[in-house]
Amino acid sequence: MLTPPSPSSSPSLSPKDTVNTRKRQRSQSMQSEPSSSSPKRAVSEDPSQDNVRASQSQGVSSLSIQDSDVDAYMAEQGEDPSTNILGPSNTMATSSPEERLSSVGSLIQAPMRVGDTWHVVSSSWYRRWRKAMAKEVDKEGPVDEKDLGPVDNTDIVVAGGEIINQILSADDYVFVPEQVWTWFTEWYGQARYELPRKVIGRGDQSEPTLELHPPRLKVHVLTSNAVPGVSMPPHFVAVSVKDTTEDLWEKLASSVAPGDSRHLRIWRLPEGDSSWDQLSCSPEQLKQRGGTMLSRTQSTVEEELIEAGDSFVVEFKEDEKWIVDAKEVPAQPGGASASNSQSTVTQITPKLFGAEADFFDLIQARTSPTSVSNVASSPAKAFLSNASNRIGSSAVATRSKGGGSEPGTLGLGNMGNTCFMNSALQCLVHTKELADYFLTGVFEEELNPDNPLGMGGAIAQAFGALLQRIWTPGSGSTSYSPREFKQVLSRFAPQFSGYQQHDSQELVAFLLDGLHEDLNRVLKKPYVEKPDWEGGGDKELVQLANESWQGYMKRNDSVIVDLFQGQYQSTLVCPECSKVSITFDPFMYLTLPLPIQKKWRHNVYYIPWDVTKPHVKVPIEINRDASFKELRQLLGRWMEANPDNLLTLEVFSHRFYKNLDDTVLVGDMADNDIIVCFELPCHAQQSRTYKPSPEDPFILPVVLCDTNTPKRSFGRSQNLFGYPFVVVITHQQAIDPDAMYDA
Repeated sequence: MLTPPSPSSSPSLSPKDTVNTRKRQRSQSMQSEPSSSSPKRAVSEDPSQDNVRASQSQGVSSLSIQDSDVDAYMAEQGEDPSTNILGPSNTMATSSPEERLSSVGSLIQAPMRVGDTWHVVSSSWYRRWRKAMAKEVDKEGPVDEKDLGPVDNTDIVVAGGEIINQILSADDYVFVPEQVWTWFTEWYGQARYELPRKVIGRGDQSEPTLELHPPRLKVHVLTSNAVPGVSMPPHFVAVSVKDTTEDLWEKLASSVAPGDSRHLRIWRLPEGDSSWDQLSCSPEQLKQRGGTMLSRTQSTVEEELIEAGDSFVVEFKEDEKWIVDAKEVPAQPGGASASNSQSTVTQITPKLFGAEADFFDLIQARTSPTSVSNVASSPAKAFLSNASNRIGSSAVATRSKGGGSEPGTLGLGNMGNTCFMNSALQCLVHTKELADYFLTGVFEEELNPDNPLGMGGAIAQAFGALLQRIWTPGSGSTSYSPREFKQVLSRFAPQFSGYQQHDSQELVAFLLDGLHEDLNRVLKKPYVEKPDWEGGGDKELVQLANESWQGYMKRNDSVIVDLFQGQYQSTLVCPECSKVSITFDPFMYLTLPLPIQKKWRHNVYYIPWDVTKPHVKVPIEINRDASFKELRQLLGRWMEANPDNLLTLEVFSHRFYKNLDDTVLVGDMADNDIIVCFELPCHAQQSRTYKPSPEDPFILPVVLCDTNTPKRSFGRSQNLFGYPFVVVITHQQAIDPDAMYDA
């Protein structure tokens, strides 16, 4: 289950203030400094100053008369001396919407601290709340605070409201601290789905990160006499990756038998065993599925490589005896138990290259003092060299006689939404040259654990171990969850922690950069100046490229540079003096645009200034990233009008809703938005470069409304109709009402 929320972060009181008397409240409210419960202070100042003000008020309160005298007097008057008149909750309950918006906004922007509890709130509800507090009116109309209701997280939860939907993006929810959640509960009532989350430290730097998706574990109970025909689903327990196995032990046991004092032990089932949907487990089923006993230590769930979806079996003693003999339970399904296991010899993948000369033979000759002439080639080289022939003859990978899978065909299981990582890893481990480099053990000789820019060789070793696992022949399984690799990755890149979806290209970029620094052959990087282009022809250009690359190689030399890096030429020409500057810059990947729809199509209603000309509905097709400046230039060419005299506006609900100036992109407009363009006899004042002049005429919007308007208690009182329009009033006309009407 979820870790209980931490207490509110309101200022703590000293032992002298444990008795809440009116005398103390009155003395605090009379201080020259504003109290911590003042709504003005909450809006304009940092809430972290509360403790300082509390200590100041306590010091002044100690100069007043004795508490017992005041309490006795209050008791004689029939009043409770412990009644709290002033307080943050009461103050915020009576605060204005502007003060609430400011207070909540300042607390949400506060940095997270490890150990704090924050709450997840649906963005749709939070946007409606902000809209009500700011009294914003958009196309959907206003939102009144009384219509908000409690926090509604229905659109972001699954599985009965206990789990946040993992397919959602970061724009679908917001995080609020404990104090803000308390305010929301006091103001609008208890939320239907409360989603508290702990702030934990991720990575070597213990970076504060909200544990948005805590692992949910499946719990079964070992029983020797299951009732026939009775089926119950297993229990689920949510834990934190920072919980110790001692904490995990207690949570698993209490989930199936709260308060049971019998001796127990807990079995951890092998990974991938997630299809078991029964609460009870028989001894025969445990022996068939296999398992290992969970120890009660101070190691964390993350360190034990326990992931979401893992299964555990709780076993209680019956008649002072264990239900199953531990020696009869194998570690893996179908494996040998401890009582009849025999020693086996594992075939070790050879660490040297084959006899044929290729790129990696040069690496081996450079890094190894001696050469071996008669060695076996790596499994990746043999497999990948004939992959096209094998795939052409059979589209399905075949199994060997020993039951093992074909080398290189091991699938990577998803741990939550880690398909982004698995797809990237499969691409890299099936790159022939990179696989040969790791499988033959050359990477171990080139490890650079002392590189301050690297990761102590941990990333390279974890990737090498994963690659060995995938390419080991006869593994006997079809899939494997790369938990060890993910743990090392999360240690150095906390942004990839947890089970959320991430960008696959970002992972590849981080992994290749980490492998490069861990395997950098340059132990001490010298200072290298970048060469300048001195002019010349193709020969001089080639020399500049070679000199730039050699300078880069003096600081960066690894297998990643050999396989994945290059350099491209950048040419800059000064528009003033026409000087040419040519540089060569290294790259590891190129970002290319996807061929997506980039055209924006819309109808624009054009209203000419000449009243004898008709209004025109103009179909527009322009790039989606174009601004309305470019749209007005296009309309100006078509309508033979000055683009600076064109005024573009959006019409909604019989009024002008938005000023579409140069800063607005056409792609920001919805398909059903009404866009009008007015031709004016003067500058429309929508250009960024426009400079106002005292002689500029007034450009006024005009709306149509009924003269008899029904009275309303809230909202707009005008009863509008028709389409608004624009008039231009000169300074001379502005002093004559009749002239303004005639305009």
